Amino acid sequence: MTIFYRLFRFSLKKSKLQSILNLIVKNIMRYKNIKELRSRIVNLGRYKGMSRSEKVQLNIINLQGYIFIFFSFLLLLKSIILGYNDVAAVFIAMLLCIVVPILTYTKNLNKAKIYWTVLFPIIIWVLIVAYGDKPRGEILFLIPISNTLLLFKKRRHKVIIVIYITLLFIIGTVHNSLYTSILSGDTDDSDKFFTFMVALLCISTIIIVFVTELEGRLALLEQKNKALNFANQDIERITFMASHNLRTPVRVTLNYISMIKRNLSRGDTDNIEKDLGYIQQASKEMNNLISDMLDYSSVVKEQSQQIEVIDMEELVAEIVKTVSLAYEKEVNYQLNAAKNIQTHRVYLNAVLQNLIENGVKYNKSEVPKLVIDFQKQKNGYLLRVQDNGIGIEEVYHKKIFKMFERLHHVEEYEGTGIGLAMCKRILQKLDGRIWLESELGKGTTFYVEFPLGASVR
Repeated sequence: MTIFYRLFRFSLKKSKLQSILNLIVKNIMRYKNIKELRSRIVNLGRYKGMSRSEKVQLNIINLQGYIFIFFSFLLLLKSIILGYNDVAAVFIAMLLCIVVPILTYTKNLNKAKIYWTVLFPIIIWVLIVAYGDKPRGEILFLIPISNTLLLFKKRRHKVIIVIYITLLFIIGTVHNSLYTSILSGDTDDSDKFFTFMVALLCISTIIIVFVTELEGRLALLEQKNKALNFANQDIERITFMASHNLRTPVRVTLNYISMIKRNLSRGDTDNIEKDLGYIQQASKEMNNLISDMLDYSSVVKEQSQQIEVIDMEELVAEIVKTVSLAYEKEVNYQLNAAKNIQTHRVYLNAVLQNLIENGVKYNKSEVPKLVIDFQKQKNGYLLRVQDNGIGIEEVYHKKIFKMFERLHHVEEYEGTGIGLAMCKRILQKLDGRIWLESELGKGTTFYVEFPLGASVR
């Protein structure tokens, strides 16, 4: 039994090593699942602001380092069990490989690249010279050559390193043809398998990392295309608002102004007050349209990814107070929600504002009643706003979410038909959905659902 094996066994008894192992196990247990732990290991050393190409390089170096550490450890166990004389050499090689994740962990990616690209061929060369051609270690030279082409940008650096690797390969091959290797007796057929598996896994690592990166880029491109399509639809809607819906109140205003001027020229003042009332009503409609257009435009353009902690009691109380003053009605509401909710404030405020306002506006009760539930579910949030209003016939349940769709005349209930369309657009941005249950004369319940950590698109 070699001196290194004895030292290894002796060190296991030391409390310091045991405490280190306990710390490692404790850190591993912090992660909720294997996928999260694997991601943390593969992305060891990643930091905010790192470019996409640097992330790819980091993943390649980390994975290859882990592969060599693992197989070095297997070879070390094999040498100890079979009593080979190469325990020291394999142990040193394993220690040299451990330097790679240490460098990446300390955020020294460039040093890790140079270390791995320059040191790796030397390790292979030493293995070839020490063990001879029986393990077929020459195939491992494919790995540093591939790494050189991928990890370095400048052609000059690539050429120099490839020449350096080629020279090591030639020197090792010539040595094996002229001399007998000192550790050739410590090899068997399993070493060929180890060599082949290391080469296969390292090359596969490069392919997998680049395929994953390509899939990520394609997904990002698809997301941007969807966002662009939605933006084009928004432009079309806003253009339609400006060109079509604003035209009617403007035409009404101009017509009645012309009538007033004509009547004044004739000395007819009997209908002036009535005509001014029509102008005032048309101007009010125009003002409401412009206001709603600005609200719709500002909300759909909002791209903030920031999720805030929102005091639901405070937010709902503020919205109800505003709506009560606007419609001069006392509102009785019940809130069932956690005090603090984490989501997008801009979007939650816009959706709640519209649903609460609808529950008060389309309501013939002297005291409108609202029940507002906001609950966290397994995969997201569910918002429910129930009112005791006039209700909506089932045939109109989908129609009301379209732009400018109104079920009542403006003289009966004010509105532009934009509010619910804006709610639906917000939920599209969050990959959520909105729907309702209602019965004519018995009130309406709106449901809003969106996923946890919903990202804006």
